[in-house]
Amino acid sequence: MSKETKAALAALVAERAALVTELETVVNAAATETRDFTPEENFSRGELTVKIQGREDAIAVAEAARKTERKEKKAAQARMQYGTGYTLKGDGQMTKLSEHRVYESGNGRSFLQDAAIAGFGAGLGARYFGAVERLQRHGAENHIVATEIDAKITRSGPEQYFLDQMIEAKNPREDNHGHVYSYRDFAGSVQERALSISQGAGGEFVPPLFQTLEWIAFMRAGRPLADCQNKQPLPDGTMNINIPKVVGGTAVGPQSGGENTPVLMQNLQTAYISLPVVLKAGGQLISLQLLERSPIAFDQMAFKDLGKAYAQAVDVAVAAGNGTNQFEVIGAGSADVVGILNTTGVQTVTWTQATPTLKGLYGQLGQAKADVFNTLFLPSTHCFMSPTYWEFLASQFDSAGRPLVVPSYLGPFNAAATATDAGLNMGEGATGTRVFGLDTYADANLPQQLGVGSNQSVILGGRFEENYLFESPVVTRVLPQTYGNQMSVLLQIYGYIAFTAARYANANFVISGTGLVTPTFAS
Repeated sequence: MSKETKAALAALVAERAALVTELETVVNAAATETRDFTPEENFSRGELTVKIQGREDAIAVAEAARKTERKEKKAAQARMQYGTGYTLKGDGQMTKLSEHRVYESGNGRSFLQDAAIAGFGAGLGARYFGAVERLQRHGAENHIVATEIDAKITRSGPEQYFLDQMIEAKNPREDNHGHVYSYRDFAGSVQERALSISQGAGGEFVPPLFQTLEWIAFMRAGRPLADCQNKQPLPDGTMNINIPKVVGGTAVGPQSGGENTPVLMQNLQTAYISLPVVLKAGGQLISLQLLERSPIAFDQMAFKDLGKAYAQAVDVAVAAGNGTNQFEVIGAGSADVVGILNTTGVQTVTWTQATPTLKGLYGQLGQAKADVFNTLFLPSTHCFMSPTYWEFLASQFDSAGRPLVVPSYLGPFNAAATATDAGLNMGEGATGTRVFGLDTYADANLPQQLGVGSNQSVILGGRFEENYLFESPVVTRVLPQTYGNQMSVLLQIYGYIAFTAARYANANFVISGTGLVTPTFAS
């Protein structure tokens, strides 16, 4: 309660007390003398009663204002500690509200802008303190959301990604606490830090869940090949992962020497595949002026694009990483994983054909599938090709002018491939079709400038559950200090991956050659 409110309430109480004393004096005088009130006393008694009632009404209003002010103060403290979706009830328990979050889509507040302003320090005055206050409330909100998600038995992809980021904020890699599977693993310290209003408690620099939902969509759109691998969480505390591999199996045979003679004995032969953990990172500089003054959420646009570039980098690495430098689309100079194309021992089929046809492709796919089945003893499941080559196949007609790839609602007969209705309109990724029994995908990240004429693409396929892709949570950062001297903000995104197709290299096939030159579409 403010000093002015307290002083006004005290004055009203004092005035009421004085009026009550005066009224008591009038009443007591008549009672002491055992007589009725005189006309003057009746008038005075009525006047004092009205004044007392007026003061009591004013006191009631002031008391209500004091209670409201106290309630608002407690609510503000609760929001600071627990997030804007919660407040304190009269019994001191937390209850949910339908109140809006600090950062919501379309509410005009920018999480990244506030993170940048907070990084520039108190020299920015009111803007700095406003940004810090919002980030602190946002961190408390994130704690509540993470706790709720952690309690779920099943979680959506964006929810798990958000939870991983919160765990990363509480359990930074440099602390080397080992992998944390639950946000509640930090029950004591998390609760203490989450209720702190000091900057740096951990959750305030994790993006809001609504932005995570948007970024997940972008980060998955450009990595269809990577998403079909056997994906695992990346273990903490290591820059190499060793996977055991059986290189020689046991054997069973007849007891060739007859009864009471030794049976065939052959021990397993094992080895290890060592996978390097590779950093994938990207950044973009944005001027503080653009971040603060742009009428659109330019920071969100920049991070969406970084997320898409990160997804592309992972997908390219899985397909064509050469173990030393990045694939040319991403840039050179840093260590990379060994992708499927550069893995020793994959099944290779060279298609040499000047005038490729759909019939010829079927023959190459049949050969590749047989090579996998004969050595892995399990069938292939996936097939990946460039969008250009897929659309070329989808536009083929038979001698009667009928399309060979047709939607299922037409009741196809003897079709080369069938597509669901949605499949005909899909972009990069699943085409909604099965070609030669394989789930078929179009991936623009596959190389399309191979061969002597730099005009050949490849087709990848196999049983991809035998390939392992380890990934850490993707981290987003806002770094204003690094380029503070030029009033610029550095936006960064990074994560760690490890990949191998060498555990069972024969589970993969690669079709290449002149039969996969850039096709010419009919006119």
